[in-house]
Amino acid sequence: MRLRKEVIERLARSIAHELMRFGYVDTEMTEDGLRYRLTEWIAGDLRVEDSLNEEVREILANFEGEMDRRNVEYSRMFDLVKRRLVRERNLIL
Repeated sequence: MRLRKEVIERLARSIAHELMRFGYVDTEMTEDGLRYRLTEWIAGDLRVEDSLNEEVREILANFEGEMDRRNVEYSRMFDLVKRRLVRERNLIL
């Protein structure tokens, strides 16, 4: 799922503010520092998912003819392959 940089920053700002406000974070870091770290973490996590999606597309491209012959839905196979890779790599999406 692609999010614009502005959306990621707004989300990180909101999360950082609430974490600091309620004292859920025990850190010397400022709210701006926490917001920056959260922004990087969220963006990195989305890049992992984008990379995984691209890998699934490449895998399915190799089996396109077979999927057509067996009348298999692309979206269903995409989900199945993606779930398998997530499980094998112990990813959390």
